[in-house]
Amino acid sequence: MNANFKGNADAVIAAMREAVENALEECGLQAEKYAKKLVPVDTGRLRNSFAARVLQFCAGAGVCIFYKNGV
Repeated sequence: MNANFKGNADAVIAAMREAVENALEECGLQAEKYAKKLVPVDTGRLRNSFAARVLQFCAGAGVCIFYKNGV
């Protein structure tokens, strides 16, 4: 009796990576949404500058604004 096994480890790992990246993207977008809801609004520049990013299995949301006179 011979048994043949087919390894699906590569497919499983790829699917897990994709699922993790999708989940992190959703978390980042939710953090962006919360930040935009909580930030005080004068001109809207700060609120509109929030952005979420996913890099190497790390999600974050933040801003990058340069003000002429410093704040």
